[in-house]
Amino acid sequence: MFGFQPIFSFAGYPFKLSGTVPAYLNGQTLELVISDSYSENKYSIKKRMVIQNGRFFFTGEINKPCEDASLFIRNTNCLFQFVLDSGINLIRFLPPQVNSKLYKNKFSNAVVNQTKSAKVKKAIDSTVNFYYQSYGKPSKEYKHIIVLDVNKKEQLFDSELNILQQYSDSYYSLIHLYKASLQLSVDISKLFKVYENFDIELKNSNLGVELFDNLLKTKSIQIGQRIPVIEIKDTTEVSITNRVMYGRIYLLAFGATWCKPCIDNFKHLKELYAKYNNYGFEILYVSIDSNIVKWKNLIKNNDLRWLNTYEGYTWSQSKIVKQFNLRAIPFYLLVNKEGYIVYNIFEVKDFDLLQLEMYIKSAL
Repeated sequence: MFGFQPIFSFAGYPFKLSGTVPAYLNGQTLELVISDSYSENKYSIKKRMVIQNGRFFFTGEINKPCEDASLFIRNTNCLFQFVLDSGINLIRFLPPQVNSKLYKNKFSNAVVNQTKSAKVKKAIDSTVNFYYQSYGKPSKEYKHIIVLDVNKKEQLFDSELNILQQYSDSYYSLIHLYKASLQLSVDISKLFKVYENFDIELKNSNLGVELFDNLLKTKSIQIGQRIPVIEIKDTTEVSITNRVMYGRIYLLAFGATWCKPCIDNFKHLKELYAKYNNYGFEILYVSIDSNIVKWKNLIKNNDLRWLNTYEGYTWSQSKIVKQFNLRAIPFYLLVNKEGYIVYNIFEVKDFDLLQLEMYIKSAL
């Protein structure tokens, strides 16, 4: 579950997009979608036009030098995803190649003006396609979905980062690095290394500064870091901080009344709490909710006897979400007596909580 607060602040990067399509698409409505789905300034621009004489033309304005975009025709096999640059963009759609695996997609054979952004995207897409075609296997749960094993996924990630380093002056490299930073289990040190290699103009851009700030927030909650101080309310509506837990080993747990996986984990957490509470283990549960009635009912109905707290804000308004750069819940951090993080569910990749008990025992 992710939250954001849309901010529409366009800085004036005009674009022109024109191109040609096979004549049999005349009369069809072509749609253009430009979107920022990754930053704190999320937005979506939608435009449409009727293809005439095998041509199309769009104009508009984006808030960055380039942005993710797609062209498509509804209810047809016509889809093309690309990077829209400010300035002039040219795309020529040729009839699809019969021997191509993408033959059914009528926009699969496209010729674009080779901007630096387009080169970065092409290099990344080619690398991703290579890995999935060479090493991909059907998912055990869903046979129609192709997945990579952990090692190959890590190799692919490193390959993508290498591409970004090769194009350290491309704004689209900055966008792709931002997207990479949103992955739940990611080596922050690798992202910092790529970021530091970027041109100074990229790092000083609004998106570059925002990404750096988010990387620092993510780094601040990794294993070995001192736990940040948070302000929350207990069941009596008294404001407290997690400083009250200093000198004790505790699990800082983030959840919400609307988060089913969070509630599903109650059983396991209650077992751990009952088993180790007498040895000094505590749980400080932070519910990111604005509805105090639902929150208190959740506590009562599930007999939650650890220290229950809530923030009093929705996800999009939450200060804690921004402070911890939260991307998903449930989220758990184990903190030792000295206030240092010794377990991070995403860093350890312990999504089934199978390793948590081992970390608790080690901290005790």
